[in-house]
Amino acid sequence: MGGKKRGNWARTFLLGLSIFVASAYLHAVPVRTVTIFWQHGPGPYSYNVYESNKLPRTPADWVLMTNVTALNIQIDPQGNARYFTVTCVDTNSGLESSYATP
Repeated sequence: MGGKKRGNWARTFLLGLSIFVASAYLHAVPVRTVTIFWQHGPGPYSYNVYESNKLPRTPADWVLMTNVTALNIQIDPQGNARYFTVTCVDTNSGLESSYATP
């Protein structure tokens, strides 16, 4: 896929994706699960879900948690704060979009 087509695909993904970066803060009452969901049009896609235990500044701060085909995931957060983001993977080509941003 050429650069222009890949750019259009990534832009379409980001436009179709609802706000996704989420953080779960654990205070006096522990959070048992966090449900994260997003919207995306139909197609041959899967989604990589990443987390970070600090406010991510670079791509290296994100750690791959899992790959899912559903438009939601339940996570059992550990620690004080967690930040989450998602990328879309075209299952035909293997191309991965940029990280979702709010």
